[in-house]
Amino acid sequence: MLTAALTLAIGAILGAFGVKPGSYLIVVAGVIKVCLIAVGVIFGTRWARRRGQKP
Repeated sequence: MLTAALTLAIGAILGAFGVKPGSYLIVVAGVIKVCLIAVGVIFGTRWARRRGQKP
């Protein structure tokens, strides 16, 4: 759902500049998904490392 909202926002911004919606939005959605997954993995590994260390 977050990916769809971000894709819609990017499409609206590009539409405001006169770029017509097209098949490129599929690529935009894919890039957004990859970025969200990468951020989740990075924060997840950092959290797991901190949790594994004893104070």
